[in-house]
Amino acid sequence: MARPVHVSLALLLALTACEPDEPDPCTVDAFGCVSNFETLPTDQNCTTVEPLSVTVGWGDSSFHTFDEGTPEVHNGIQGGQHIFASFRASGAELDEVPMVELRLFSFGPVGPQDCTDEVLSRRQWDPASLPADALTGDFDPSAAGSPIILGYTPLNLEGLPPFGPSRCLTIGSERQLLVDATPEQAASGSLETNSILLQLPFSSSPNVLVVATLRDPCGETAQAALPASLPR
Repeated sequence: MARPVHVSLALLLALTACEPDEPDPCTVDAFGCVSNFETLPTDQNCTTVEPLSVTVGWGDSSFHTFDEGTPEVHNGIQGGQHIFASFRASGAELDEVPMVELRLFSFGPVGPQDCTDEVLSRRQWDPASLPADALTGDFDPSAAGSPIILGYTPLNLEGLPPFGPSRCLTIGSERQLLVDATPEQAASGSLETNSILLQLPFSSSPNVLVVATLRDPCGETAQAALPASLPR
């Protein structure tokens, strides 16, 4: 079945920001740097047996958790940086539709003063984008409370944990992928995919929040949000 594909701007930046002595990252990426925004087909007759879970990690040939080591950060001549992320999933119902929908995000922290300035500005021109507690009184930029994503805000992203020196985050990139399962994976409900290029936020901070959301054909969803410290 042919599926439409789209390449995100962040991935185009990754393509143009590679060091000359490094291989084209899209020859390493498991999906050729392509994001697929087609809707995941649903299985109308499936029954959930066990909860869906997802774990996010890193690796271009095998899965590693961020506790097991630090992924290599690839630097580009235009200042862009990326890593190769991985994920593991279990409990997926794949009997009739052997694929899952994966979305990967990277976020970076924003300083308290910049966070406050942004909120005060949005009160004037885009108050609808702010949580209710940021609309009245003196804004508290501390990390407590629902995070505020500056610039582009992904749709249908569940609540993120507090992260960084303030409650404001800046997004690095978003990847949405339909991941096909092998017959063995479909039978077990467990999947692993490595070597997924993930653009990092433009920031001097070593701290990055990597978020993975997963949905199976039954409509079950799972999310993992993992803070990592990377050599920037």
